[in-house]
Amino acid sequence: DINSQILTTEGWFYMTWFDEHLTWKREDYGGIGTIRVKQDEVYIPDIFLLNSADVMSIKYNVIQTNLLLFNNGRLVWVPHILFKSKCELDLTDWPYDQHNCGIQLVTWYNDGLVINISADSKLILNHYWKSEEWDVLETESERLSYDISVTNIHYPDITFTMRLRRKTSLYHYTVFIPVTTAVILNLLMFWFSIRSNNLNIQLPDAMRRVTATTQWLVVYSGNENSDTIGLTNEDNAFIPGL
Repeated sequence: DINSQILTTEGWFYMTWFDEHLTWKREDYGGIGTIRVKQDEVYIPDIFLLNSADVMSIKYNVIQTNLLLFNNGRLVWVPHILFKSKCELDLTDWPYDQHNCGIQLVTWYNDGLVINISADSKLILNHYWKSEEWDVLETESERLSYDISVTNIHYPDITFTMRLRRKTSLYHYTVFIPVTTAVILNLLMFWFSIRSNNLNIQLPDAMRRVTATTQWLVVYSGNENSDTIGLTNEDNAFIPGL
């Protein structure tokens, strides 16, 4: 959501950890080494979305999903997630802009001495549904520490970052070609106005066309929540100058 500067991420969140209280010997249970358990039957680490833009998406759980429990105490959980995270946009190079949007996960109730989280890989895009407006150039993961200065408590922080690039082919047909045509027509209108005897009639009409084109560019490329402006907003001042 460009206007609200919110990144919506939907997918499957792979988590694995060990619980020493949930171990058994396979030979004591007929060779069974793996069972499935429900979410409310075992302990699940409290992982929250720190840069959430929606209170309902702070917690990762969306659909009730069973866990795999191995006899050595290892649990594997792959819940479905729907995150809405904040992503500050820089529209200086619009529509050729690129953005780094992150998903920042932390342990909420337990500090780093109790739960030590880490990321074994970056975001996996094998089943990524390609967007019509954005390309994902690369992804990366980084482990940091979210510190509370008052209590001097450290909370592990895993940030998954996606570098997004806007697809410009759509804007070539919907923005640049119409605007270029409008600018040429406006210039021709000025030229014919100067060469004709109806200067007082045609010149104001041409000025109205220029003003309308400029306002359209401002509305189309602007973002009220962004601190920057796009290329068209910077360059459209050139149109009235002509």
